[in-house]
Amino acid sequence: MKSIDVAGLAALRAEKNLRAFVYDVDPASSREEMGAMPGARVLSSGNKFAATAELPKDKSAKLVFSCHN
Repeated sequence: MKSIDVAGLAALRAEKNLRAFVYDVDPASSREEMGAMPGARVLSSGNKFAATAELPKDKSAKLVFSCHN
């Protein structure tokens, strides 16, 4: 796992033919207060989500997890 900045995420999203998914792991209270990243999928829980149901089945996909902390 590594950190990515805004420019890196923009470059990742701009790549053609790349399967990349962005997930918001903030609790609802944080999203209400600070908003959510446009296009991000919201996980049911930041630490106990159902990986097989909520994450892509494509194991080559790039996953980005966003948190305000």
